[in-house]
Amino acid sequence: MPVTSDDVQETEETLQRAVQFGVLPPPWSTDLLHIARMVFVADKRCDRRKAPDRWTRTIDLEVELIDPAPWRDRAGRIVLELLTVLTGDRWRLDFRQTNESFEVQMGLFDEPVSEVVLFSGGLDSTAYGSKRSREREPLLFVTYQDFHLYELQRRRLEKMSGGDGTRYVTTSQRVQEVQEWSSRSRGFLYVATAIWAATARGASRVCIPENGQLAVNPPLTPSRLGSCSTRSVHPYTLHLLNELIACLGEQDLTVENPLWSMTKGEVCELALQSGLSAEELAEETYSCGSHPANTGGRDEHCGACVPCLLRRSGLHASSGGDRTRYKEPPERVRQHENVRALEWWLNHEFGERDIVADMPLPPGLSARSLLPVLERGRIEYRTMLASL
Repeated sequence: MPVTSDDVQETEETLQRAVQFGVLPPPWSTDLLHIARMVFVADKRCDRRKAPDRWTRTIDLEVELIDPAPWRDRAGRIVLELLTVLTGDRWRLDFRQTNESFEVQMGLFDEPVSEVVLFSGGLDSTAYGSKRSREREPLLFVTYQDFHLYELQRRRLEKMSGGDGTRYVTTSQRVQEVQEWSSRSRGFLYVATAIWAATARGASRVCIPENGQLAVNPPLTPSRLGSCSTRSVHPYTLHLLNELIACLGEQDLTVENPLWSMTKGEVCELALQSGLSAEELAEETYSCGSHPANTGGRDEHCGACVPCLLRRSGLHASSGGDRTRYKEPPERVRQHENVRALEWWLNHEFGERDIVADMPLPPGLSARSLLPVLERGRIEYRTMLASL
């Protein structure tokens, strides 16, 4: 598949100026970002409905890099495994030498930061960002903006940045001529951007704040196995990312999920303890899995997708209620297929084998250690369903 940087609305030069590098990032992080961008374009250009099973595609992609040598060896194999895990597709990647030079636009802001934080505007990233911004350490928030949510994201980012060297950068994820509705490679693009920025800012870690329920994201029914359930912050995904970084020679940078041991309700409690009000959590965060353009309002939640159901459970657990505006009324939500799938999951026994049924865990992490957060989350889900 022939794709180039011109297929992405945000040019790499624009992103470079926005981040305002203090040091020149190593070639491997620039190449990683370029791979992720081209993979995202290919993902959005290939319609799953045309695949024999209407899901699993075979994608051949040629990517030009500054230094393709390491990607033709172990680093390339790790990327292929990542893409298989995340998208469920068959990828064939051809890495070639670029004839173009990558010029970096230098800026005035060149202070190092302690960590780079991915910020979506949802409950989890808002809770963690609010907590960390109060701890007076220099941070860099990276967000991929959505046109419909830009103002909501910007207001929260401005509240969390400004002092103690904390800054934020926003960039676009829009692709020209989109044909595919799913975005399973989006998480790879986000974290590659954060890693790229971290290598320019001297950060020792990249944080992807995601509650443990959604990070593990066990399939609610047998029909949702594998990539049918999003796994962009799954422990095994993070393990592969860290293995990739180490393989490319960077020993002082890791990708972490600081909220993996917390339920959605516990994350909401963290937000309240960090100074946010229940009203702010409901009105100034966005968690819906449906695009805003499809929900009848600029930042209105559908109320029935899995992220919305999880949001409902977290807000009920932390404050006994939920002031979020939802498009679907409770009586219609109760009849939704996602609620039926959730009820099926809650009415069946759940144990260690179910955690690893379709996704391995990294070495040193046991399924038993993940059970407590999932069991506490099941209690929050049941309470939320009763409230409907």
